[in-house]
Amino acid sequence: MSGQIPSGSPSFELPDLPSEVWLKVLREATWLPDVHFHESQPLGYIDQFDSIESLIKKQRVNLRSTASIIRVCARWKTWATPFLYESILIDKECPLISLKKTLSDSVAEAKNSPGRSPLGRLTTRLDLAVPGETVLGSELSDEWTLITSIISFLPSLQIVAISDDQGHSVIPQKALLMLLARSGKSLRVFTQGPGIFIRQDTLTGLLLHATQLKVLKLGHCVKIPLWLVDDIDLPNLVELDCPHEGITSRAFRLPPDSLRSLVIEDLYSATFMQNHCSSLTRLCLSYQAVRNDSFTIVVRSFAELCPNLRWLHLRFSDLFQYPSDFYIQKSVTLLEISTESNQATPQIYSDFITRIVQTKADGLKILRFPNPQNIKSMQKNCAKLLRGLLYHFDAKGIRVEDAEERLVKP
Repeated sequence: MSGQIPSGSPSFELPDLPSEVWLKVLREATWLPDVHFHESQPLGYIDQFDSIESLIKKQRVNLRSTASIIRVCARWKTWATPFLYESILIDKECPLISLKKTLSDSVAEAKNSPGRSPLGRLTTRLDLAVPGETVLGSELSDEWTLITSIISFLPSLQIVAISDDQGHSVIPQKALLMLLARSGKSLRVFTQGPGIFIRQDTLTGLLLHATQLKVLKLGHCVKIPLWLVDDIDLPNLVELDCPHEGITSRAFRLPPDSLRSLVIEDLYSATFMQNHCSSLTRLCLSYQAVRNDSFTIVVRSFAELCPNLRWLHLRFSDLFQYPSDFYIQKSVTLLEISTESNQATPQIYSDFITRIVQTKADGLKILRFPNPQNIKSMQKNCAKLLRGLLYHFDAKGIRVEDAEERLVKP
């Protein structure tokens, strides 16, 4: 197979390989980890939505690369076009009119070409990273009219991630109703970023129909109305991140021992915790969730509620919040520690590292810092103490990792 080379450019011949080999090559060249969801997806898939802006940047680069690949020659265009449309990112850079036309035209072309699928049917992920409406109105803006129309061409969505880095905004009801009508039954992952408002009845309607959900992340601007929640049945839910306003003992009908991963920003009802914590193997606990209680006591209570816990992620706003004389249950083999703030005095850094070293965790195998700035700040502000921490855990056979799961060396 020959590439189409512009006149005046040096000519070259691509290797004469079977189509299956080229498909694998192009699949590898266009593959972006974490974008797609598989039924056997390991726990922690929900974490990527905490840094959705970073993933979106990678998606933009990946989309440009894939677009360049399909321009090489006719065969590569045929093979790689499905990869270009399997994930759609709608942000401020997205050409909405052009995208809508492409999806619409492909429907017409598929009708005239037996065995050919419309491009929208290939799309399994949709990222909405645009400001919503500022008011709850019945009329859509031109932008959201186009977005709603685009959603109508996407019947196979498995992942929908809604984010807005511009502040608080409302996702129009009509757009979500279209999403529900077209892809409600196929959804496996639904995430709503902080600052995103979704009408209560619309969100409840989505959850009523999206019974195949495995990963659910709701923002803090949501409260499931109690008179509607009794019918929400999520038998396949494995990972949940939901503010306490959305969780009550009646909130979701989940099979006993179904949840494997739980992100706690606020303490949920005691009934919910008792019914669903025994199956957890992964828990993310925010210090803010227990700001009115002893953090150490709460963590120890989880040791009783979660006997199968293997992966514990502790989030703090500031370094000084990490407790002293801390005990981690023996079943935990992976401990993640992250702080939002990296601004502290040398003394606070010293206390922070000292308390980590003093943590009692008999079963621990890996200590990880998911916030990349935490390691960088310690290297900058207290390199000697950090080296001491690394030597300490290395002597105990405990691996210390950065956000990319790489070994941190002294």
